[in-house]
Amino acid sequence: MKYKFNTKTFIKTIQLTLKKLFLRVTGGIKEWGLRNYKGTEKPLALPTDIITGSLIALIFLDAGLPKLLGFFLSFIVILILLTLLRLIVIPIAKVAWKISPRSIYLIIELYWVFTYLWNMSLGSGGDSTYTPSQVFAVILILALLLLLRSFYAVFRLHRKTPSLFVLLFLSFLITGTGTWFIVSNGFSYQYVKEYISIQKDRQVFSANTDLPLGPLKIDSIEYSPKGDRLSTSTVDLSNYVTYEGFTKKIRDFYWGYSIDKVPVKGKVWYPSEGNNYPVMFIVHGNHMMTADSYLGYSYLGEYLASFGYVVVSVDESFLNGYIDEGLSGENDARAILLLENMEDIEKANKSVKSPLYQKMDFDNLTLAGHSRGGEAITIAALYNTLSVLPDNGNIHLYYKFNIKSLIAIAPCADQYRPSGRDVELKDINYLLVHGSNDQDVSYMMGEKQYHNITFTGAKDNFKAFLYIADANHGQFNTKWGRFDLMTPFNMMLNTKNLLPVKTQQNTLKTTIKKFLDATARKDSKAKAFFTDYNTMRQELPENLYLNGYEDSTVQTICDFEEDTDLTTASIDNVKLSSMGSSYWYETKLYYELNGPDRDDFALSYAWKDSLSSYYEMQFTSPYQNSKNYFEFDVMDDREFKKGEKDITPMDFTVKIADEKGESAYAALSDYAKVYPSLPVMTTKLQFITNSPVYKHYFQTVRIPIEAFIHKNKKLDISSIKEISFYFNKVNDGKIKLDNIGFSD
Repeated sequence: MKYKFNTKTFIKTIQLTLKKLFLRVTGGIKEWGLRNYKGTEKPLALPTDIITGSLIALIFLDAGLPKLLGFFLSFIVILILLTLLRLIVIPIAKVAWKISPRSIYLIIELYWVFTYLWNMSLGSGGDSTYTPSQVFAVILILALLLLLRSFYAVFRLHRKTPSLFVLLFLSFLITGTGTWFIVSNGFSYQYVKEYISIQKDRQVFSANTDLPLGPLKIDSIEYSPKGDRLSTSTVDLSNYVTYEGFTKKIRDFYWGYSIDKVPVKGKVWYPSEGNNYPVMFIVHGNHMMTADSYLGYSYLGEYLASFGYVVVSVDESFLNGYIDEGLSGENDARAILLLENMEDIEKANKSVKSPLYQKMDFDNLTLAGHSRGGEAITIAALYNTLSVLPDNGNIHLYYKFNIKSLIAIAPCADQYRPSGRDVELKDINYLLVHGSNDQDVSYMMGEKQYHNITFTGAKDNFKAFLYIADANHGQFNTKWGRFDLMTPFNMMLNTKNLLPVKTQQNTLKTTIKKFLDATARKDSKAKAFFTDYNTMRQELPENLYLNGYEDSTVQTICDFEEDTDLTTASIDNVKLSSMGSSYWYETKLYYELNGPDRDDFALSYAWKDSLSSYYEMQFTSPYQNSKNYFEFDVMDDREFKKGEKDITPMDFTVKIADEKGESAYAALSDYAKVYPSLPVMTTKLQFITNSPVYKHYFQTVRIPIEAFIHKNKKLDISSIKEISFYFNKVNDGKIKLDNIGFSD
């Protein structure tokens, strides 16, 4: 009889064979597991709870109690809660699963705590480290549970199978490596040195020590409603911020007063002798309310006072967070509290009985703020010009201070918007300082406020920003430190490549002093720190910096804000064109990680395998220039990966020609160093996955008109016919240009 192939029978045979094989394999694994690990589940509960409880208890280190006491009490409470939770969950799990419900519960418990803590610390690592963090958590949890069970099986149950010893060793190795990864400072990344070296940029090296104080002896005094030497008032902030329920109870219990009686409190540093010094008020941002954040600027107060400034640090800790019981939308309250501090200190300055009598010149006033305080000072400056509150016309404002300048240190933005609008200020000096490794305010939010500072030309004002490589958020305040997130959420932060704390603070001290000298004392040499790139480089510690500048004398030719026509500029008699580019278009700018828009447009321009590409501005009628500098903002948009070779510094040539055809050229590199986009890695997992976040910011370039005249004395700079950017020094490039114009 001829055999006939039966497809159904064949498939069924294959299925039965695979089923038997699967049952044999799983049965073998189960038998091996029972032989080696039977009876090891129950002892896992205590070490698992200890790990989970310890990690969560770290949150309460700054709860206002002594650190060890706060940790211990919260640890005990968490252990009790975990025990109760287990009594509820495991019986349910026994019904839902017939396999090892205790192990499943312990895996879920550890997975939740690890992923919660690590995801909280992703910050500027963003989506690039989200999936790796999940994988890392799963591997570490499984290795930890395997280690505990293997250890118990070997040393308590005395099982000695070879496979058990192998798994004990492997799980110990993985757990140990993972533990080191968590508790270590992380990894170093030398892109700063690489970028400085390719630019052949040599700066003055500054050791990690304090800058020497100035020539003046200093004193300090604390003030509060209960102050012995200087007594102040309280403020009712209930019109500006509200809180209720458990948040109100716990906060009022801690402080001993409520929102309607917030104390005017702070500390003043001042020269021991002499009178009528310029004064700077500084206000901190959000942190644990149990910390004396206002004392974290002592290094600034002492330094500036020794050079003849009075520094007042305002205590606004009442408005800060407490573990998970923080406030939101309170930045207008921060501004009011700052203004009320200014009121009381001005009264003290006028009182013969006050130790601060006539110490301060309130016609020479600067406000500085860090983090949320950096936004609060702009709100305070706005309120200072208004008679009623923008959000409630029934609340009258009576502040009339002579605020000349603002200093924003790693500020946030738009947490308060008066009547839903931006905070727009005119004719006021503004300094913005931000760090590339800020893990709290991960992008330079203050750039939006920078654009919202405008000048009418009626006063002599300027605005500037300084972007500092490897600087973080917290080291600007000595009470906050190297971690921008609270424990234990900071476990995955990479801090090894941060600037040394003294270097970061020296940078801020130098920058603020130069700004105060330039604005409060009209020191032209100090102003050169912001207007001349090379001067700034020689005054600061060796590092990588980007700086921006604009003053009230600027005459803008092209800022790319006006329309969608690529051939038109900000003034009427200009035609724009390009030759040899890969692309050129005007674009809206956004922050990294799909962040919000930067409220700014710029020209995006690229060229490839070419030294003949150019971007040209032709004037239909001669441009009558009378200014001393040609200036523009440029951003090197190239992104180089770690270890990539042949990184060439950005450089190009600027040409100015007059109506008679005379022309002169200037090289970008002679007046500024423009670095590629900064590949910042703030979390440890970013180093493992090699996934930096590229930071893109502008560098202002100011070329003296005299430099063009020096190249060609026949050039008539008062009758300009053409301005061109020749990209003739780098074969491949990608840049953005903005704010092209002239200034003094």
